[in-house]
Amino acid sequence: MGKKELSTKMLRNCRMARISIPSEEGYMVGVFISQNDQIQLTIEKAFNVVLPARYEVTFYDGIFGIQKCDCELREGISGSSGSDSVYAECQVLEILDIKQRRENVKVALEANIVVSINKGEEWFEATIKNISAGGVFFECDFWLEHERRVDFSLTTPDKTLPLTAKVVRIEKLKERSGYGCKFIELPNSIESALRNYVFDLQRKNAKL
Repeated sequence: MGKKELSTKMLRNCRMARISIPSEEGYMVGVFISQNDQIQLTIEKAFNVVLPARYEVTFYDGIFGIQKCDCELREGISGSSGSDSVYAECQVLEILDIKQRRENVKVALEANIVVSINKGEEWFEATIKNISAGGVFFECDFWLEHERRVDFSLTTPDKTLPLTAKVVRIEKLKERSGYGCKFIELPNSIESALRNYVFDLQRKNAKL
């Protein structure tokens, strides 16, 4: 999945962004996502923003956090002649950084996985109960100590994600044990794919 598509999906609730200008504080602009997933920016005419050009744009989303992106801005649809704003089409060329909010990201998920420990020397079956971009909770019949490193693969509609986590919370259930784990050492590409997968789960669950 491309970086542009990922960013657009995660900006559904974004209404504000900052365009960074060298040697200046930058400008706050309005954000609108069209039905065809085109990012539109509303920029005050008084701002020193030249179009077309390439800028660093930081998007502020109330649910998914902050995305700093390398973007290309082009002139968009024309506003009314008396308007104080201009409209720009924004194409995300690269996501530079994502700082995701902790709240509202955990989603329910029922998925069977095979977990390995001790560098693959031991393995056991487990069932994921919920997942977020930062961690996962699964149940199993295997006993794990606190801080234990675990590795497993998660199959998504787009690809299989190799994930690594460590145990940070232990729950003793009636017949099984539950483990809350924090993801660690994820490459940027895997972390981005995981965030997008969690977002898609949230969107699907909201429609149920």
